[in-house]
Amino acid sequence: MTQTNRSITMVAGFTALVSFFFYMLMIAFRLELDQRLLYTVICAALTAALAATGPIARSYLQQRTMLDKKQADDSLDSRQQRTVEIDLPFNAAFDLTLDALETLDGQNVPVPDDPLLRLESLLAKKQYLRLYETDREMGSIRAGLYIKTLGIPDPVDFSRIEIRLQRLDADTTLIRIDSKGNALFENYDLGKNLHYVKLLAQYLRRESHVINAESHLAETDLPTTKADFAEPQNRANNTQSSTS
Repeated sequence: MTQTNRSITMVAGFTALVSFFFYMLMIAFRLELDQRLLYTVICAALTAALAATGPIARSYLQQRTMLDKKQADDSLDSRQQRTVEIDLPFNAAFDLTLDALETLDGQNVPVPDDPLLRLESLLAKKQYLRLYETDREMGSIRAGLYIKTLGIPDPVDFSRIEIRLQRLDADTTLIRIDSKGNALFENYDLGKNLHYVKLLAQYLRRESHVINAESHLAETDLPTTKADFAEPQNRANNTQSSTS
């Protein structure tokens, strides 16, 4: 299902739910059937209009921004992807990927620096992570990012992140990161999901290098035999004898 079709389905579902409860309320007031139907139709029309106005206006502003900047290419698609190959075993890479996702929790929501979309800054500043799947055997992780309204977590994520891990060999893992907008009528990215995939890819590269460097130092620098332990002391004794 495309983003637009899913958005229309959500608006229609919300409208139907509100209309149903409104119709039941009319029954409680013992109104005639024709009156109940009339008021329910009016309620459905108003609900659908209110539910669709905000997302449609947001989509229009996004399109205006893209036309003004003349940048309607794949880099602005609402779905962003990155692939990164790291020199870590599969299980270690899986754990590191979960750590990378945790870095998104509690961060400020990325806001496009564009005058046509300044209304974004009126929304909640913090984003929160919601994990849906962590299947180590399949190498699959699914998560969502949401905001809180008056301290109450939103039931619908504004972005969804899917990550697939593939074992290339005993010490190498391929990681595919996919982030897409989940808001109504979100046809362009404007940097938000691009920010997420870049941030996750950079974290995985950087931390995997750190882990490998620390492992290499631990293997090569620590003394492993009695002679290795004695060598620093012998060097110190020789230095002291030379000084004398």
